[in-house]
Amino acid sequence: MAWRLCLSIMLMLALSACSRDRPSWFSRERKPPPTLVVPFTRLGTVPVLAGAPVLVVPTQGLPATVDGLPIRLATAIVDALVARDVLAATRSAGASTYLLQTAVEGDSLRARMVGPDGLAIIDKAVPLDAPVEQLDRAGLERLAAAVASAIVALPDGEATMAQGGTRVRVVGVEGAPGDGNRALALALERDLARRGLVVVDAEGPDILSIRGRVEVTRKETRDHVVLLWQVSAPGQDGVATIRQENDVPSGALDSKWGLIAPAAAEGGGDGITEAISAFAARGR
Repeated sequence: MAWRLCLSIMLMLALSACSRDRPSWFSRERKPPPTLVVPFTRLGTVPVLAGAPVLVVPTQGLPATVDGLPIRLATAIVDALVARDVLAATRSAGASTYLLQTAVEGDSLRARMVGPDGLAIIDKAVPLDAPVEQLDRAGLERLAAAVASAIVALPDGEATMAQGGTRVRVVGVEGAPGDGNRALALALERDLARRGLVVVDAEGPDILSIRGRVEVTRKETRDHVVLLWQVSAPGQDGVATIRQENDVPSGALDSKWGLIAPAAAEGGGDGITEAISAFAARGR
């Protein structure tokens, strides 16, 4: 009888020790989801300031006898960038402008982008199929599209981070001024679909949910914007929170978000796909 009592006491002590030392995943207290900080906006792989346009200047290196071709090519590049959701123009719109310069160098067109600080952030060469001065309108448009694609191209593999066609649902966005709630939600759906994720409308046991929240702090001449994306899985508190923030001109987002919405969604998409990849690697 005594050894049974002793054994019971030892077992109780062992269980008590285990309860103190057991891993955190047995605890009722769940760890908060990790927070990833990503750029508010991106131009391909390059972070850019929200609301700051890309100024495309006339192409250099063309023969002086080619009348109007430098500005025509610059205008075509602007159109190609705008078609890819990049805010671009042939006229400067402020001090925080990114400068895109193009120049003919042998059998290629050199595209060089300089940031507001004067530092080069993109420098790529686009092959020429024919001398620029011999290109017709269609040829200029093809060349401009090639320049735009070279600038906004994603690195190899980034568009296929879907982890076997992971299904996600963008529940919505709240707190944004102007048309931001709807614009951001639609832009994020498009960005995630482009990356290979399966965007659905319904809930399900294998569907990750994404909710957005915008917080705007008004300042004298600038508005500080914080954008939070909450990624969660059924039955769990959260997978991750993606945080983006930036200053924009005061009142710039009070009406239409325009091209800032897809640019912000692209930055958010980077963090969301990173979080989903890490979540899938843990085996859910």
